[in-house]
Amino acid sequence: MESPCVKKRCRDEYAGPDRHQHLWFDDGNIVLLADNVAFKVHRSLLGRHSIVFKDLFELSQPSESVDEQMDGVPLVRLHDSPHELADLLDIIYNGARFFRREREKPSYYLIQSLLRLG
Repeated sequence: MESPCVKKRCRDEYAGPDRHQHLWFDDGNIVLLADNVAFKVHRSLLGRHSIVFKDLFELSQPSESVDEQMDGVPLVRLHDSPHELADLLDIIYNGARFFRREREKPSYYLIQSLLRLG
């Protein structure tokens, strides 16, 4: 008989990535995966605000033969922290509202993570 821990571990291994609560758009056309957090976003918006994303999308034109997909769109695996990526995407999508939401000045952590991703 299998122990409950082994069963749980196996179930967790095969569970798909967690969808980010606020950065998952039904009409998004690309999924970015950082660790086990998925962000379904818009290629055109990312390319407009980030030369890194623009170059990434221009170099690798996804086709219908793309092996990795999630929710029917191409999936791009990133080696960045999901928290840092969420901060960057939040700023891209919400612009100045992101900083107005914060009552205090941006934290050292936020600035450091944005510089690292930039």
